[in-house]
Amino acid sequence: MGLEIRPLTPADLDAADAIYQSAYRSGESRKAEMRRYLALPSSCWLLALVRGEPIGMVGAVSYGPFASLGLMGVRPEGQRKGVGRALMTRVLEWADETGTPTVILDATEEGAPLYASYGFVAGDRAMLYRLEETPAAGEPPANVWPLEWDALTAAVEFDARYFGAEREAVLRLLLEELPGRAYACYAEDGAMAGFLMAQRRRLGPWVARRAAEAEELLRAAMRLPFAAPPTVIIPEANAAGRALVSRHGFHLVRSCVHMWRGPSPVSRRRDSIYGQESFALG
Repeated sequence: MGLEIRPLTPADLDAADAIYQSAYRSGESRKAEMRRYLALPSSCWLLALVRGEPIGMVGAVSYGPFASLGLMGVRPEGQRKGVGRALMTRVLEWADETGTPTVILDATEEGAPLYASYGFVAGDRAMLYRLEETPAAGEPPANVWPLEWDALTAAVEFDARYFGAEREAVLRLLLEELPGRAYACYAEDGAMAGFLMAQRRRLGPWVARRAAEAEELLRAAMRLPFAAPPTVIIPEANAAGRALVSRHGFHLVRSCVHMWRGPSPVSRRRDSIYGQESFALG
């Protein structure tokens, strides 16, 4: 078969984007996101080639207690030929070598059996919603402020309590890329009560103590322009979050099975995560 697996580099981004669009039958480019992912430390991004032609990819980012695996994709002509298994074996070897005890991912129904064969178990689901009805702007939300650089440390510490690990590198990159598109809200004592980063096509990361604070953040984000009707990925465990976005005109598009391999990441508060960064980074 002539299968080769090597690190994915910035020079491979066009090929990797083409793999993603072919594997997922999507017309949406993920090239900008992939460039961001490659800049993250403690990460492993792999490209599979057959006779020198790119055919598959996968990646993972370690947060210490766990790694998030995503962007597993193989071109249709390479599927069911061992390419996906070779990629999974290599990226899980990386997780073991780096001492990362748990790997999490959000699997499609088609991909779940492959992950189960590697010892992944299913938990709840990750629900993808898309805005279908643009809400009226309304009054500016109370107690919501732009998330500035001097509040990044507070956001990282707040986020870790719910996400289950520190992800400063992710939040720092997003704050650099999204000037004016990040918000925070605060409790009466001045402590952070939630934050939301509005990407050009997706809401998230978005974490809040309570639904009322999450809604104030959402109202702030909905005043921004987007490149396309925005999506949001909400854990099934967050029933309040799913009800919230439904009230604001978002409709369920699809869902993935949330799975993990290794000790259960019990420190994660999925009921307080209102928007994942992506299916790749959790």
